[in-house]
Amino acid sequence: MSHNKKLVITIPAAKGSVDAKTSTAVLNEAGTVRAEMKGITTMVEKAPAPVKVTIPMKAPEADKTPYRWIWSMLRTLTFKKTDVNDTLKGPLVYPNFPKIVEGGGLGWLEPVLEGQEPTNSAAHGYFIAARGKPAVLSAEWREFAPNNDGKIITGGSKKFRESVQLHIYTRALYGQELRIFLMDNDTASADDDLPPWERTAGVAQIEKGKETPDDALKYFTRQVKIMPILQDETTRGEALQVSDYVVKDKSGKDMKVAAGSIHYQAFVQKIVVDVFLDDLWKPGAGEVLEIYPIIKSRDGKITKTLSKCFLSVKEDPAVKESPLLYGGNKPVLAGDIPTNTRKFQPCKYGMITVEDKDGVQTIFDENVLDFKPPENLTYNIVAGSETAKKTIKLSVQSLVTHEDECTATPKHKDHVIDISSFGAKGYKKEDTKAGVKREPEKESAAKGKFEIKANNYKFKRDTNASFSGVIKVSDEELEFDAQYKYLFFDENNHILFQRILGYLWIPEAQADHFPVTIQTCRWKHVIDFAVYPDIKWTAALAFNMEKADFDALKTKFAEAQ
Repeated sequence: MSHNKKLVITIPAAKGSVDAKTSTAVLNEAGTVRAEMKGITTMVEKAPAPVKVTIPMKAPEADKTPYRWIWSMLRTLTFKKTDVNDTLKGPLVYPNFPKIVEGGGLGWLEPVLEGQEPTNSAAHGYFIAARGKPAVLSAEWREFAPNNDGKIITGGSKKFRESVQLHIYTRALYGQELRIFLMDNDTASADDDLPPWERTAGVAQIEKGKETPDDALKYFTRQVKIMPILQDETTRGEALQVSDYVVKDKSGKDMKVAAGSIHYQAFVQKIVVDVFLDDLWKPGAGEVLEIYPIIKSRDGKITKTLSKCFLSVKEDPAVKESPLLYGGNKPVLAGDIPTNTRKFQPCKYGMITVEDKDGVQTIFDENVLDFKPPENLTYNIVAGSETAKKTIKLSVQSLVTHEDECTATPKHKDHVIDISSFGAKGYKKEDTKAGVKREPEKESAAKGKFEIKANNYKFKRDTNASFSGVIKVSDEELEFDAQYKYLFFDENNHILFQRILGYLWIPEAQADHFPVTIQTCRWKHVIDFAVYPDIKWTAALAFNMEKADFDALKTKFAEAQ
């Protein structure tokens, strides 16, 4: 047998949970976890019969392996041996998760033997997080300052076209994205929305005939971060969350602090929003505004109206040029704090595309992500039967399947694309050994335009090569023919009234669904290929018109289709 060691994380059930499969430990609130390198025994051959041997009793020696530990908050999983935490040594340690990064921050814990580099792999380390009790605590308006340390001006007065900052203080929301709505307090009617509008060279894009730009985005989106506490924040008590945070000095500029040493610094969890006091708000909200924020979480569980945190704004022709004049307000700024452990799983893909005769469409791109990308997607297809089918090609790009680090059972290699939904619809998977092969599409005598003329009507349909019920599939590609079967009876010879109605009235058309699951340790997507019938109807009405003229008009219209 062979002896190895693995990292074991322990958290009391009342204080959190541990998922060994995904190498993730989540505390209910900030605190410590128990991390130990434990021996595991793997049987590789039959053990010999036991032999009775008398051995003097002796206590087992404690593990003295000089482990060092990477213990740090994550931005990218690219740690080096120089990043070890100087306070954690040996096979058993108790790392502490900082309270200031509760809510969404991820810590990385990995043991490293002296002189070796960390693997940065979930097979050898753990992601550590803490939920906390999320809340939006308070907010303050401040003068605009590049260092985010402007004077508090809450309750004060500013001018249109000036720039200010809104500081929003939170608890247990680190790394989360919040939506910030700016409102104008209106005593006579409902409060007005003040949307964030961008500008180019100081000019907003306004459609002809309108006074203001499109307000499709009515709020700012910003990610909660941590920042060193300001002097005027030290006396605000429960209006904000303050916590010591370990900082490793790398510059060594402070002569009293040696480079690489550990010290503590007070931090605040908050969002800073740069706000341009846009004069384009005036047509909808008025010449004098009293602006206050409403803060909402993306999942809708938190809504905080801070009506007492207001700023008065009025017109003044003597206003000076402000820092945000040329760019205006930015509705969305992408966050850089990772909150999803799957982003670091090595078994992954980077993009999914779908191609048909109309071109290539990107379904998923991990480099262009929403905060939580949707996992259930629909791809609509319009197709007919047989030669009016449509060929669909799905591609899984930048695929990496590490068998040794994959946590799935079975491993994702050779199981990335699941096409089980096709089997019930009569499709077969390509198997060249069994003689089941998907032939490449060739030019066919049927390819072109199929036309039928009846009673002065001309019906047209694009036709291609014949439909193939054979699917070509690998971990990186899926190719199949989508067709819509115009059925009139079910397997029991009963009339399918509802389906037939869809042939006559498009809004009632029933789609045939083919869900396909693409999955690795990092990402999972279910794409529902919904196939709709290729029907088209045209209604023509004639008033005070000769039948011959009407028939000629119908023929001319049909030929133009």
